Amino acid sequence: MKISIYSEKGGAGKSTLAVALAFAFDLPIIDLDPMQISSSHLRHRDPATLKPGCVVDLPAGVDLAHIKHLTNADLIVIPCRPTWPDLKGLAQTIKYAKAHAGENTKLALFANAISPKSNDITLFAEGAAPYGLSLIHI
Repeated sequence: MKISIYSEKGGAGKSTLAVALAFAFDLPIIDLDPMQISSSHLRHRDPATLKPGCVVDLPAGVDLAHIKHLTNADLIVIPCRPTWPDLKGLAQTIKYAKAHAGENTKLALFANAISPKSNDITLFAEGAAPYGLSLIHI
C-alpha cells in the first residue's frame, strides 16, 4: 500500500500524520518535505519489521516533480485543521489531488484537532461532501 500525505498548505499536520500512519501500519516513510521531520523518526525503526509499501510525506504547495506520488498512491490523505486558512485552501487542495490521482486512488480528508464540543466535524463534513471524500475522524 502506498499512502501519500498531501496538502497545499504548510502546517496542516502532514508530517505528524505521515509518522503516525507509518508506525501504525509498519510502513517505511519517504520524506520529500524539505524540513525532513518524518525521516528523523526512521532511526527508531527496525527495517526488517517493515511491510511492503510506504507513506509519502509530500511538501506543502504544488510541485510537478511530486505528481507521480499522487498518481501512484493507493490512498491520498489530506490533513486539515478547523482554522480559516486551512478550510479556505481545502477546495484547491482537493481539486489538485483529484486531478492528479490515479484511476484507482482513493482520497480521504483527515480532520485533526477536532473538539467534540464544537461544530468542527460539521465544518469538515460540509467541506468534504461536495467532493465525495471520506472524513477520517478518530
